[in-house]
Amino acid sequence: MNGIELCKAIKDQFETSHIPFIILSAKDALDTKIEGMESGADFYFAKPLSIELLILTVSNIFDRAEKLKKRYTNDYLSEATELVHSEKDKEFFQRLVGIIEDNIQDLNLDVDFLCRHLYISRTKLYQKIKGITDQSVAEFIRTIRLKRAIQIMTHEDVSMSEVADRIGLQSNSNFSRAFKKEFGKSPLQFMQSLKKT
Repeated sequence: MNGIELCKAIKDQFETSHIPFIILSAKDALDTKIEGMESGADFYFAKPLSIELLILTVSNIFDRAEKLKKRYTNDYLSEATELVHSEKDKEFFQRLVGIIEDNIQDLNLDVDFLCRHLYISRTKLYQKIKGITDQSVAEFIRTIRLKRAIQIMTHEDVSMSEVADRIGLQSNSNFSRAFKKEFGKSPLQFMQSLKKT
């Protein structure tokens, strides 16, 4: 198996498709570089290669991933699909988020619920979500719920208890506690800060 075949194999597997892949090859022809990038590689470098350039590239990959994760958890407007690059991962996240949003009021929406609907094991689901978002499955569900809460609070004139009910958090106090943990402000403080800007 050559590097391009290995890259295809990694990018075709659900468990590994989100892992960044760099091809370092002695082949410098344009058609080989194109084939490498078509296989799903994030970067293709031909030898000889500067070690400094390689280290900077790897560092930038990790920095970019961390910034995207922080933006996703801190920016209530960002979408989970912004965290992934491959079509396969985007499709999975659209399906995952769709299931969560369609069942957001369900108090039984948890890891097992998602596994049953996605036909995936707990371990695979946890590894995929943790690898991409740096969150557990429960934290990911909570983030989606709270982002929906913000959408409701900013577009509708409803009480906080109704918001809590519509996103599947049983009480106003649970909602307020989870919201403050996620965004650093209570829902009321959050809405006041939006009105100021």
